[in-house]
Amino acid sequence: AGIDMSPVHNLATLLARTARNWPRLPAVALGATALHDYAALARRAAGLGAAMRDAGLLPGERVAIVSRNMPPYIETLFACWWAGLTAVPVNAKLHVKELAFVLADSGARWAFVDEDWAAVLARESIDVATLEHVQLFGDVRYEQLVATAGTADPAAVAPTDPAWLFYTSGTTGRPKGVVI
Repeated sequence: AGIDMSPVHNLATLLARTARNWPRLPAVALGATALHDYAALARRAAGLGAAMRDAGLLPGERVAIVSRNMPPYIETLFACWWAGLTAVPVNAKLHVKELAFVLADSGARWAFVDEDWAAVLARESIDVATLEHVQLFGDVRYEQLVATAGTADPAAVAPTDPAWLFYTSGTTGRPKGVVI
């Protein structure tokens, strides 16, 4: 029997379905200001997911998201899933050495960061062999990636494919990756 690969198993299908059923309802807000409706959020997630795949990221590969809570976090998380990638959300309060460990241990090829982490990474020496690209949320390049033409449907995945790789603090002092 073959592996049951289908967009139905992809978490981004939840966003795609909501965007089809309620496209004009507010989906992302900053305070009281609505930034994106569901149609726009789905379009942005699909575009960013397509850009990551076009850049050579393969299904199941890890993408770190290192940021405090902010609107681009949401679309990046869904973009990872849309493309069939594994999201690695990283606690924005980690020490730079802990971040380096998580990036190396997860094998993340890309990382999306907020301005605070971009500044830290610019002044710290983090040698992570697998990390190919660090993208700042909200800059011109980020908006170019989001504007990529994406597919209407999320990638087909198996029900057992990882969607998230969370790192928890452990009693040994090293974070431990938990696949969901």
